[in-house]
Amino acid sequence: MTPEASAPIYPTPNATPLTLEATFCDKAKREILRFGDAIRQANNGDERIGRRGPRNLLELLPDTFTVEDAVRVRQQQGLKASNRDVSHMISIWKNREYVSQISDLSFQKLRFKSSQ
Repeated sequence: MTPEASAPIYPTPNATPLTLEATFCDKAKREILRFGDAIRQANNGDERIGRRGPRNLLELLPDTFTVEDAVRVRQQQGLKASNRDVSHMISIWKNREYVSQISDLSFQKLRFKSSQ
């Protein structure tokens, strides 16, 4: 292997790692200044900026809830709320032991309780 092959390649003949780092820092500072107001405004706001994934619907329900409560929460989250969809969701929660059935139409949360 020749010495030329292992030598680092820099964008300009006079560039060194320190000048490259300084250039990167200058660019980063300009970006922070450019977007700083938007970032501050987003951090101060209470509203949700973006979706980071699906919401846990069980956390949105009270500790004891009915099928009607589950339908309402699904609708509020923009999901389909047919009887089939809601009963499928609740049956998954029952199988995973997240909820237990109290009566035909009411359930008790075993996990993701409001007090936790």
